[in-house]
Amino acid sequence: MNDKKYPAKLLLFGEYTVILGSRALAMPLPRFFGQWKMTDQEVDDRLLGMLKYIEKEKIFHKQLNINELSFDIKNGLKFDSNIPLGYGLGSSGALCAAIYDQFALEKGEDLKNLKAILAHLENHFHSSSSGVDPLICYLKKATLLEGSDIEVLEQFSLPQSSDNQLFLLDSGFARTSGNLINWFVQQCEKESYKQQIESQLMPTVENSIAALLQHNMAQLFDFLHEISHFQWQYFQPMIPASIQNLWLDGLSSNWFKLKLCGAGGGGFFMGITNDLKRLQHYSNFEILPIKITLD
Repeated sequence: MNDKKYPAKLLLFGEYTVILGSRALAMPLPRFFGQWKMTDQEVDDRLLGMLKYIEKEKIFHKQLNINELSFDIKNGLKFDSNIPLGYGLGSSGALCAAIYDQFALEKGEDLKNLKAILAHLENHFHSSSSGVDPLICYLKKATLLEGSDIEVLEQFSLPQSSDNQLFLLDSGFARTSGNLINWFVQQCEKESYKQQIESQLMPTVENSIAALLQHNMAQLFDFLHEISHFQWQYFQPMIPASIQNLWLDGLSSNWFKLKLCGAGGGGFFMGITNDLKRLQHYSNFEILPIKITLD
């Protein structure tokens, strides 16, 4: 049994706009991870359910060593994970990545095929997975996504300066993303709403991605203000009442901004600040700096 760690995944930019064709930028978040462990505990019901799904789906019979997976699960295999459920960090994606990595009969290198296999695995948890979450958890590398195109960013890094630090805000409760995504899709059936997304939000998302890749954090701060303001106007159902005052404080301040992190509604929210310690004292929520390494 390997001792690899499979990190969580964080969508930095592209929430909702990716549905309309914009680019999205995602990265591994190693602060949260899962790894295999053999225990003397009872059979893990979550893994047992996954095994039954894999045994039923013929597509996996030539891809995974199902006998070995079954033997290990029935003899105490456990996926030990600290990735919070319902936070949009890819908890099921990390598990699917770990299953493929440990039990694949032959690991493929074609990213589109790999993404398709991982998507089929994750369909056990989500009726229609894109495969993006488990792909990032498996590759452990930042990725640019546009439609079906995947670009792995081998040299991706986050600025080390304490100025304009990216952070996560823990809302304190999990979210259910399905209803929010359905709401967004329904809103986009209105041409006026969709036009605002395409003409205002999507260019700002693209500018934010470019600024981060160029380590231009001063520009990124300004773009995040634009995203925060737009989301306050057009994504109200995604912003819980408990953080709305803080969101407005950010909009009226010159030292921090908030935006959605994935679907919103709960879980983590993302932001930028030029005074992280001040924000940690000012806010009633846990504020975590975003890092691409554990140290």
